[in-house]
Amino acid sequence: MADIEKQLLDLQGLQGSDKNTSERHNATGSDVDPDSDSESKRVDAPRSAESVIPRGGPQTGVKGVLADYRQSLRSQQETTTIEGAPTQPPTQPSNKKQPEKSNDSSSDSDYSVDDGQLYEDYKSMRIAEMNLSAAKVGLGSLRNATPEEFVDIVDQHASSDIWIVVLLLNNTNVSKRLGRFVLSKTARYPHTIFLRLQAQACGFVDKAVVPIILIYRRGEIIHNLVRVVDHFTDPLNFELQDVVKLLDNKLLK
Repeated sequence: MADIEKQLLDLQGLQGSDKNTSERHNATGSDVDPDSDSESKRVDAPRSAESVIPRGGPQTGVKGVLADYRQSLRSQQETTTIEGAPTQPPTQPSNKKQPEKSNDSSSDSDYSVDDGQLYEDYKSMRIAEMNLSAAKVGLGSLRNATPEEFVDIVDQHASSDIWIVVLLLNNTNVSKRLGRFVLSKTARYPHTIFLRLQAQACGFVDKAVVPIILIYRRGEIIHNLVRVVDHFTDPLNFELQDVVKLLDNKLLK
């Protein structure tokens, strides 16, 4: 109530002031130039708040301050958005089809694979043929032979580099031991034919000179090892490694 009464009193004061002003104007009458009076009104009239506060400047009222604050926030957000915007437009996934690879490269690849496979197949076939031929000839294996077969085989390979090892054995334990060790290692020498003959059938009846190893190449005798066990450290109890060492020394040089 006190606030309302104060507002009413203020309004009354304003009205009283207006009356006094009107009486002064009436008293002066026509002596006052209407132009000067209007000009004085323009000078003395209080300017509105709108004319006092610069347009667009900061406002001093509570609502004005809040409005300025909100406007400042909006300006900052717009500035941040503009500064953070990407400089380049986002790339869109291309609908263009990738160029298909040339069929020529695919054909070359297929050709290389096929060519390599053909080579491997051919190599395997040739190895199989060589193994078959070697088996027929007797390469890398030991077989029994007669004196006539022995002579024929040496003549057949007179122009080749194949080694021919002839074992002349009898029924003694030393001969049997040598034959067994040689048989277990023939595969170690794939370019060699091993023949086993009875020494007596070849004219060697003296047991003192048996066992014998004869080694031929190109139709010629290369090594004539009579009483071969004498080449071992222990002629009666020699071991497998003794036989291998002897054959390596004669055939792998």
